[in-house]
Amino acid sequence: MKIPLYRLIDKYIGPIIILALVLFKPFKKRPRDIKNVAIIRLWAIGESVLTLPLIKRIRESYPKAIVTVICTNRNKTVFENLDFIDKIETLNPKIIIEFNRYDISIDTEPYLKLASIINFWIAKYPIGYNHKLSRILNKSNIDFNDNIHAADNFVRLGKAIGVNQKKLDSLIELNPGKQDLDWAKKFTSNLNKPIIGICPTAGESAKSREWSDKKWVNLLNQIYKKYKSTIIFVSSKDNKVKIKLLQDLLNFKTLDTTDLNLQQSIALISQLDLMISIDTGPMHIAAAQQVSTIGLFCPNTPIRFGPLGKKNSYVYKPVLPKPCINVHKGEIPNCRNHQHMKNIDVVDVVKEIDKLNRKWKILQN
Repeated sequence: MKIPLYRLIDKYIGPIIILALVLFKPFKKRPRDIKNVAIIRLWAIGESVLTLPLIKRIRESYPKAIVTVICTNRNKTVFENLDFIDKIETLNPKIIIEFNRYDISIDTEPYLKLASIINFWIAKYPIGYNHKLSRILNKSNIDFNDNIHAADNFVRLGKAIGVNQKKLDSLIELNPGKQDLDWAKKFTSNLNKPIIGICPTAGESAKSREWSDKKWVNLLNQIYKKYKSTIIFVSSKDNKVKIKLLQDLLNFKTLDTTDLNLQQSIALISQLDLMISIDTGPMHIAAAQQVSTIGLFCPNTPIRFGPLGKKNSYVYKPVLPKPCINVHKGEIPNCRNHQHMKNIDVVDVVKEIDKLNRKWKILQN
């Protein structure tokens, strides 16, 4: 289902279902013992990565509980091979027969009503954010704080069940699996160091986050001239044409990995020395894999979605006084007319590279 239709159904049919489900709310009570917990995360690779600290802390708080993630095939890979997740279930029609199956369910989607409906139906004690219409269904609501990182906002959803609320200073490393990791290590073993990942592209609904081709070419030519590095473009198949256009504008050879699946991409990203990315999923994957990461930001804000971790940095030079993307409100405009990224210059990114290099020695001549 394409995103516009998905949102249309969510907007107009979702409220009707929510109001009907209120009749079932008296059947919802917090159990004395928490034996199984569900976490709902249906969308967005990057934000799926950001939910992992919450899930791990739930496991630490309830070591004997069965922890299940309900997701889609699109983001399932993020949750695989992690020892603090017991089960992964992809969204399917059998959900409708699972009334009160879980003791606790946590809706991590910031605005989707479908997630809220599922959250209410499957759990005795549903937890979610306070800003959605679905707050009338939840037994516990958490205010969304748009002045802290999204990963910390996800952790706050666990407050009602006693989950550790300590502020995060890093993300949880993903596990692509031994086979893909071995392949990535072999693939990169003979490449010139440093190996730098570049993610210049976003999904169709987020093109306003992209930086100009001219500036990317200028930056990459400078990096290659100084470090003789290997440049690897990291993106999805949908952006293959855009990546090819950028490659053709460069005066040196680069690698295109758009044909890799997500598991392979995660494994490859883990072998990078540096990632430079716009505000999109691979940026968060790199930060999670402990790769020094520089994020280029606008129209979103790095306060909420910057690459989390002490080894990371970002460039943020907004054209508007406040961000026009507010995911928690469902405000994700594709406002290309503002040219949000125009204020970021090549020199700004070079400065951040130099700062990280002085601190971590990630690049060597």
